[in-house]
Amino acid sequence: MGWDPALTVGDTDRRTKMIAMTEENNEPSSWDELLPVLKGFTAPDRKEEAPSPPNIFQLAGFPNRETVASRLFAWLLDPDGSHGFGSAPLEAFLACVFPHDDAIDPQSAVVSTEVATDPDEDTGHSKYIDILIELKDRSIVIENKVDATLYNKLDVYYRYARDARKDNGHSVTTHVVVLHKHEDPSIREHEYDGLQWGRNLFDLTYDDLFDSILQHLGPTLMNADNRAIDILKQFIENYSYIRNQEETMAADEKMTQFLDQAQGHAAGVRAFLESYQQYLKGMREKMEPIWDTVPNSIPELFENVRLADSWIWPKKYATEEWLLSRCYSMQLTNTTSRRKKTITCDFWCEADGTITFRAYLGAWNEKKPNYVSGCEDQPLLLPGSKETLQVTCADEAIKKAFRDAAIMAIEHGWNIRHKTEEELAEDN
Repeated sequence: MGWDPALTVGDTDRRTKMIAMTEENNEPSSWDELLPVLKGFTAPDRKEEAPSPPNIFQLAGFPNRETVASRLFAWLLDPDGSHGFGSAPLEAFLACVFPHDDAIDPQSAVVSTEVATDPDEDTGHSKYIDILIELKDRSIVIENKVDATLYNKLDVYYRYARDARKDNGHSVTTHVVVLHKHEDPSIREHEYDGLQWGRNLFDLTYDDLFDSILQHLGPTLMNADNRAIDILKQFIENYSYIRNQEETMAADEKMTQFLDQAQGHAAGVRAFLESYQQYLKGMREKMEPIWDTVPNSIPELFENVRLADSWIWPKKYATEEWLLSRCYSMQLTNTTSRRKKTITCDFWCEADGTITFRAYLGAWNEKKPNYVSGCEDQPLLLPGSKETLQVTCADEAIKKAFRDAAIMAIEHGWNIRHKTEEELAEDN
């Protein structure tokens, strides 16, 4: 069982109400016992992390499709590809597979994808080579594996690539390279029917190839297509096993920190979160009707002040929940101001029940907000008092505090005064 749902963080009069909890593990059974436990928690290190840029592979919903990866690899490895990298990516690939062979001419390469082998005598169906690279002195079959295990019969691909060049009167060596996300020892089990590990059968991880490509690209970047550079960057972000593992490890560290601190206090933490969730729900139910009346009332008090395209947050009936605080925001424009056209007002309902106000010139997504004087994350006060405003205060008090703060931001930001009651009466 958790706490009585009626008990909330803001309910100071009932702070010592007993909590229904299991007693076997001596967990806290009241607020007074639980608070010292919560004080033992430390917040994870909040490093300044830039928001993740959009990634076309993730947005399109096929982050691990082998066909997509194969076509992109083929595009990169083609010296005549539209990327503008020339033969640098192919040279990077060859340096990984044949590190001691400097006599290969990458400019002669012909790169193909989804190459059909001869039909099987029993089934009549063809197999398909993911990528086939044909050079003057050799053919290279690339079997691309994103996540699936290697089950394809590589000898079929090997024989097809070998015999196809023989039929054209060319005597060339043939190699098979398994390209995959991470190390897979089972690849070495495919040594049969002419394939020998280290002689004509190789494996190469995505990250080894990516690192080699990045090392070889240097001189070509000046002539490369900007979109090609961006595609390569997104491709590496999406398919790099090591880079994704580093992100996973960072997430694991955050979880481990929390679990270590919660050890022995699981029921207490769960009860706290359930109670806090009730607090957030109650705060939203109280604040939404108050907020609905505020933004539209502000422009009425000033000449030439308007809501920016009716921009208000949260939208009516929005259900998004914030973990530690909830923001109510509006963006206002001054139709007569050229340089300081927009002011954004944010009201943050904090975890401790206080309400913080800030106002700044520009839109909500400004990297370095230009704060309006006197409106830099200030706690709101009860109107006509020096006491801090709380979310548990009367509705009219909160509403007036919101309006007074917005009026102050407009007057200080645009150096204009609001209408008097007499002027408002005349307007009506």
